Amino acid sequence: MATEQSYSICEAREEEMVSTKDGNITRRIGRFLKPFVRYSYQAVKVPNVPLLSEIFSHNNSQSWHSKVHFKGWKQPQKRWDEWIDKLAGKYGCKWNQAGIRDAITSSRYELQCSCDLVLGLVEFWCPETNTFVFPWGEGTVTLEDVMILGGFPVLGELVTSPLSEELVRVEEEMKKIRKEFSKSKSKKANYGAWIKHFMENENEFEHVAFLSLWLSRYVFPSLPDDIVGSHVFPVAAHLSRGTKIALAPAVLASLYQNLRLLKENAMASLWPITVTGLFQIVQLWAIERFPSLRTKSLKPLQPGEPRVARLHRVKSTISLASIRWCILKSAEDFEWRPYAADLENWCHLSYYKENGESVICNSSLDEDLRSFLQCLCASELVGLDCTEKYMPHRVAMQFGMDQHLPGEFSDDNFAGENAHFFIPPRSFEPSVSAAYFTWWKECVLARKDAIKEILKQDRSTHDTKISLSIEAEQNKASHALDESKSPENYSKESPQTSKTSTRKKSNASCASMFNSGITKPKLQQSEDDMLFSSKFSQSGVTNGILKSEMLQSFGSEKSEVKYNIPTADSNQATSQKSAQESHATVSTNSFEISIDDDNLLISEVIKLRNTVAKRTSTSEDYSYNQSKSVVTPTPSSATGNDRKRKFPSVRIGAKEVESRAHMFASNQNAATNGFQSEGSDSKNDLLDTEEKGLAKGGAEESKGKKAGGSLDNPIEVDDYIQTIGRKPES
Repeated sequence: MATEQSYSICEAREEEMVSTKDGNITRRIGRFLKPFVRYSYQAVKVPNVPLLSEIFSHNNSQSWHSKVHFKGWKQPQKRWDEWIDKLAGKYGCKWNQAGIRDAITSSRYELQCSCDLVLGLVEFWCPETNTFVFPWGEGTVTLEDVMILGGFPVLGELVTSPLSEELVRVEEEMKKIRKEFSKSKSKKANYGAWIKHFMENENEFEHVAFLSLWLSRYVFPSLPDDIVGSHVFPVAAHLSRGTKIALAPAVLASLYQNLRLLKENAMASLWPITVTGLFQIVQLWAIERFPSLRTKSLKPLQPGEPRVARLHRVKSTISLASIRWCILKSAEDFEWRPYAADLENWCHLSYYKENGESVICNSSLDEDLRSFLQCLCASELVGLDCTEKYMPHRVAMQFGMDQHLPGEFSDDNFAGENAHFFIPPRSFEPSVSAAYFTWWKECVLARKDAIKEILKQDRSTHDTKISLSIEAEQNKASHALDESKSPENYSKESPQTSKTSTRKKSNASCASMFNSGITKPKLQQSEDDMLFSSKFSQSGVTNGILKSEMLQSFGSEKSEVKYNIPTADSNQATSQKSAQESHATVSTNSFEISIDDDNLLISEVIKLRNTVAKRTSTSEDYSYNQSKSVVTPTPSSATGNDRKRKFPSVRIGAKEVESRAHMFASNQNAATNGFQSEGSDSKNDLLDTEEKGLAKGGAEESKGKKAGGSLDNPIEVDDYIQTIGRKPES
């Protein structure tokens, strides 16, 4: 008895069971697949790795970003039916012996690819468990699905089994024949040339060649996807002798691998994505399991036809949104045992019995029961170039077993002699244990919070990378500016530049004394350096949103920039005390510039700010001579529209000028008399005679004229600042 227990595939226990249909709780004997655990803290949870469905939901994405190429999804080749019919009579018995007749017959039918259906399922794929993780539970493509939907045998030798000496010679001959195709017109062993060559020329290796094409195109497709691959020659040699090869585990291993690659490439945003697995099995699995995905145009089965014949050339019009809705509903809309239902002209396998029974595996057991036993065992799936974990104990209800808390994966395969297992009745509706029901609900809630935090951290990391990239560009621009200011660059001044160097030094000296009282923060200085760099100035940045953000950093929420302009009358005593250090000590007065042009470069806006900030309010103090220091009003055209300037202009009404003209003249005279002795030494160096005359006579000349003066009588910026004491009218 102990020996039988150690080889038991499932275990019977009395538990409280919860129905997935109506939620009713009953206490009965439940039969659970191993490995399972008794306590929830021992159960193996789904790892907190975001699914594609969770990522798309978090990013509000409604569709995939690019097309996915299913290179393993092949339709019947031209003359393929003819070749099957030619060899079926001669080698049909070998196909039956190897258990591949149904699989070869299935390759005759054309299954239309529904990308939305397949991708909708892939969004729920978890590579760590090799299951689809739905909100209501787990499901997956099992060995039974591959056996019934694809016709591939579950039992047999591994696909990597070594060849005998005779079969080694067959493999070498096939490689020689394949190499000869490189000398042909096609330059490669493509499918069409392969079929034509062996159908029109009698060859002792025709059967191996037929199986090689079938394996390359319909079983183990690879890239490039249009040629017969040499990787299938050993398997074809085995099958040609009637040797049974376990193709279903190898096909399922390849499918699991490609499902993982598809998810990883989608998460890494690698587009386009190319996969080679048999994803038509995924589509067939979904149609069998979700009745709402089935179309009304399913064809009735004819005697002897495989199950895939119902979908021959049937087009699917289901959208991705509809598929997501069907999957997200509940477990009530999922058929756990679709192959147990009655279907016309479909012969049930021998393990779908009316009454349940316990079975012990021995030499007298038929092939169907042995295959079912293999489907129930957790194991390592061996493929041509991969191995994957197979965990049926996480989806026990798909085999008619009750679902309990899943345990750690174990590759111990008990599907040998004396293995004990249970065959449930065909009409039995499995349930989940109350412990599993509670555990799953807790896992869903905990996973939701964990995934939300993970996605938030990923988003933060992504934003940090962008910020570091921007900072690197700013540092590069600042470095370029520092190089342009180096003594080496100044020594290469042009003759025209050197003529005005003396005056620039004088003006720079005044500006430095002025700026000493209005020291900019280091952050602002770094921003200015970046914005005034040659790369930034020439980049043509005209984005309104970026400009708005920059203007807000300068203290204005609207399209206005406020600058603090120094005046001389508020701090006259302090100015006289520190005459040796500075020409004037300043207080502040508000000056506003309206930004009307959204296409103005941000660097020009900030340059204008610094230009105005480097000047005093009166001509007697000092002036930083620059072409943009004078705001020249523009005459109105015939239509009355102002001509646009390349720099921001100051606009005021005519009444404003007239009302402020007298105040301007009085303030100007008072400032001149108060600082005449202090500023007499630098008066000639800082102001031209013409500018002084214009400034002093601005009040009288502005009377009777339009707002802003005229082209013949421009208004000096400092004088205008002294005149305007509040926000200009629009």
